[in-house]
Amino acid sequence: MTRLQNIHTFMVRAVSERPDGKSFVPIVLYLEQQMAAADNAETEYERIVRLAQESAN
Repeated sequence: MTRLQNIHTFMVRAVSERPDGKSFVPIVLYLEQQMAAADNAETEYERIVRLAQESAN
């Protein structure tokens, strides 16, 4: 996940510092969606593991 966050930070800077930065907004939004999806996948994994552990007891 660190690499994705680093790219996001770089692109956010590009948006704010470059004259054509507005054109990079869709990329930043896409990166944010991907980060949220990765976080959600991890959360879902943890939830499923917890359910499995609870059902084993």
